[in-house]
Amino acid sequence: SVNEFCRRSPYVPGCEKYHNGGGSKPFPCCRANNAKCLSCVAGLSEKDYCKKNPSTGGCEKYRNCCQAYNAKCESCKQGISEKEYCKNAPTDFFGGVQGCEKYRN
Repeated sequence: SVNEFCRRSPYVPGCEKYHNGGGSKPFPCCRANNAKCLSCVAGLSEKDYCKKNPSTGGCEKYRNCCQAYNAKCESCKQGISEKEYCKNAPTDFFGGVQGCEKYRN
């Protein structure tokens, strides 16, 4: 929509009427380190921002991850590679997270 476009690109001529109730200044982006604020700063929708930065907090809802407790699913939920996940995955009496065997020394 035009409103969403102007929210993402507030300095485009013609978007003034969509700023903070119709004022002439664009509304500022929040400053938190999360998908909502960082996507605003980047001028992208949250979904597009999360495609490029999947490990950002708030991007979980855009990942289509499986729910099993294994390296593939858990790494997806965290937005990192299996190798990176397994490097820090806990081990237990049973040997740890299934799928991490291939990354152990």
